[in-house]
Amino acid sequence: MSNETVHLITRLEPEKASSEAIKKMKRDYWKIESALHYRLDTVLDEDRSRVRNPKAALVLEIFRRLALSFAMPWIAKNKSKTNARPPKTSSNILRPTIPGEPLT
Repeated sequence: MSNETVHLITRLEPEKASSEAIKKMKRDYWKIESALHYRLDTVLDEDRSRVRNPKAALVLEIFRRLALSFAMPWIAKNKSKTNARPPKTSSNILRPTIPGEPLT
């Protein structure tokens, strides 16, 4: 086991800036990345968007988040039904399937 010394600058009061408190804040921050942005990147391929018009990018961002917010409760509700299927990826999530065709 090794020790690492990290120096941070913060506006927090000393009693709120313990190593455990800062670690918890950092983990809570990354929960957002894991919960929302990861799904936007993998399912909706948001990182490859080449929209450069700021208004169009805002509209697309709103619709992507709206679609994801409607899809996530449905996915969670139906998760037990789909456990036998392979996980959906950006390459096969929108591909229509033919009855009897094996899922890839």
